[in-house]
Amino acid sequence: HERIGLEPQWYLGTYGLYLELLTPRIREQFGDDDARAMHASEALSKLLILDMQLVLDAYYEKRHKKAVQKSEQLAAVGELAASIAHEVRNPLAGMKGALEVLRTELAVKPQNLEIVDELLAQIARLEHLVRDLLTYARPRALSRQCFDVQEMIDRLLRQHKDEADRAGVTVHRIYGPGTGQLVADPLQMEQVFLNLIYNAMQATEEGG
Repeated sequence: HERIGLEPQWYLGTYGLYLELLTPRIREQFGDDDARAMHASEALSKLLILDMQLVLDAYYEKRHKKAVQKSEQLAAVGELAASIAHEVRNPLAGMKGALEVLRTELAVKPQNLEIVDELLAQIARLEHLVRDLLTYARPRALSRQCFDVQEMIDRLLRQHKDEADRAGVTVHRIYGPGTGQLVADPLQMEQVFLNLIYNAMQATEEGG
């Protein structure tokens, strides 16, 4: 049943059908001997119940093994993804630093400045993907703390001001009433706000 992917509800019903079909045969076999017929019917019921239990045990044991195997495979993939992300992050940081030096300290022609800015934007995008990969590959336990939401958003916007400038995006801060303290995991919330900032910059046309 497991090999062909048959769910338990389909084949468990056949045991009731077996019992329904075989019970009249038992009565025919023993005729007027009600005691022997009843004993045979009880033995058949016990045999079918035992077989049913063995089938169910095999089904759920196989499912459990598959779940464990899949979990182990996902863990291995997560470890590999985290390892690759770590290896990629350092070269990205080096390339970003070198391009920023070229942009600010060397006489870059205006037509080439756009190319440098595009390279920096793509590196920032890759860094964002690497951070996401590390976050999902190695989930950490939540650590709820009280922090200032406005201060966190302001800090993230300052950190990514150069990227917004290169994208031609102007940031306006408008905080609603009650924007202040929040009890949550600061690192997780920082990732949420960072995703929103990146998505907003990518979705905003230049000059927006």
